[in-house]
Amino acid sequence: MDYLKHNRAAWNRQVEENNRWTIPVSHEEIEDARNCKWNVILTP
Repeated sequence: MDYLKHNRAAWNRQVEENNRWTIPVSHEEIEDARNCKWNVILTP
């Protein structure tokens, strides 16, 4: 089994299904987090 191919396909499916954990955060959200303004959920 090609594990890299399998993992890539699994993550691509999650992206296509709009899984909230696959949506990247913006540069502004990262900067806010660095300044203790947390609007980002890191884990469920």
